Amino acid sequence: TALLRAANDAGVEIRHPVRVTRISPRTDGGFEVDTTTGSLHAERVVTLRQDIRRERDAIASLRAEWARLGNPRRIQTLSQKHLELKPFDTSKLDTFDNLPMRPPQIVQPGTGDPIGAMLEDNSDDLTASTGSIDSLLGTEQGTTDKTDKLQ
Repeated sequence: TALLRAANDAGVEIRHPVRVTRISPRTDGGFEVDTTTGSLHAERVVTLRQDIRRERDAIASLRAEWARLGNPRRIQTLSQKHLELKPFDTSKLDTFDNLPMRPPQIVQPGTGDPIGAMLEDNSDDLTASTGSIDSLLGTEQGTTDKTDKLQ
C-alpha cells in the first residue's frame, strides 16, 4: 500500500486489473511491461500465482511440523525423558462441600488499604476474625482472669 500511495502521489494513475500483453527485459536490469492501457518500467516483475503457491507450500510445511511437534506420543516420550513426573494421586482430591467456609470479612470490600483500615478500627473485639483465648480456655470474656488459666 505504501508503494501504491507513493506512485499515486507521483501522479501515476493506477488501473486495476490490467491485462499484461508483453514483458521484456531491459539492459538496466529492469523490465518493460506492456499492458492494454500503456507500458511501464518495472524494476521487478512479480507473478502472484508463484508467490501464492510458495506461501501455501510454506504453510503446509509449517502445519506438518506443528503436527509432528504436537504429537501426544512425542510429548509423552519427551516428558518421561526430561521431567521427573509422578503419577497423579486421586486420593488427594476432595469435593467443594468439604472446603472450609470463608472467614468473616472484617474490612469492607473496595477499601483502598485493608490493613490500614483494620489498624484504624477502634473496636477491641477482633475475636470474630482471629478467635480468642477465652474460647480456648472455655470461659466467657472478662469472667475470669485469663492468666490464672494459662498457668
